[in-house]
Amino acid sequence: MTRRSLLLGVLATTLAGTASSAPRSTAHPSVYTVRVKTTNGPVAVGEIARGPDGKVVVRALAAPALDKLADDFDAAWKAHVRPPSVAVTENIASDTGMRPSHKDYTFTFKPGDKLYLPAVIKQFAEAKGYEVLGMKSVRFVDYDMTKEYPPGAHDRAAQIINIRKGTRLDDGGGYASFFVQQVVRTPNHGTPMFVQRQSATNPSLAVSQNYDDGTITLAWMKVFASGTVTVQTFHQGQQLVDHWGTYDPKREEEVSIVHAATTWKSYKVKPGTEWHLEGRLVGLLENHYFYDVTPAIDPAVFVP
Repeated sequence: MTRRSLLLGVLATTLAGTASSAPRSTAHPSVYTVRVKTTNGPVAVGEIARGPDGKVVVRALAAPALDKLADDFDAAWKAHVRPPSVAVTENIASDTGMRPSHKDYTFTFKPGDKLYLPAVIKQFAEAKGYEVLGMKSVRFVDYDMTKEYPPGAHDRAAQIINIRKGTRLDDGGGYASFFVQQVVRTPNHGTPMFVQRQSATNPSLAVSQNYDDGTITLAWMKVFASGTVTVQTFHQGQQLVDHWGTYDPKREEEVSIVHAATTWKSYKVKPGTEWHLEGRLVGLLENHYFYDVTPAIDPAVFVP
């Protein structure tokens, strides 16, 4: 059993009893409940309410099972003792061509090295089963590239040369950012046309929910050149508030709808139209952030 499948199994047990099926509706309810999808079903993290004066208010809800994941990460990191050194291995291609060879290169990072703290975070995250957004951009194994040759050829390639220990970190703003994530449902990378919420009234239409990596963000880590690492944890209700931002009834919204499971189309939702709020709920929360919204909004209302 892989670490990812084990984590998903543990999470499913923790969240037992929180799931329920979302009713479908084409009415204009006064309150929408927003939920994070997990392997054991959706978990409510907030509400978005439409008042009689037309004002729209977002409210965070406690989600103990999910919020505990962030709290557990924070506690584990605080208790973590930085090792005296960290060895990092990366597999480097010989060139950018169609059939390169590959070779492992290992370098050791110690306090004082530019990439020591990122290496510590990488080692810690891998041991605990976390994913770290931003870590792939760190070149623990650095290199240069030649110009592509032969020029203009279909199979032209650049050679990877001068392979060496990494010393560069994107901390131009004073710190480097890393976002700690945890898988809570099966990712859907590579199946863009099959991650859909089907219409209740027209089976040929569906809301697209493409390229879902199956994660929630637990924390934002900032690595400073001074050797300081700060951690800001995220509870899921507050994450929803941050994702929602400010609703502007005068701004055009956009939703992505899949037709006949093969054609992906975008539709504009004009300000002042009947389904404008629903356009933001679907376009932002479902299309972009992969939340579950209930009562479910029928995608047919956006298609002329």
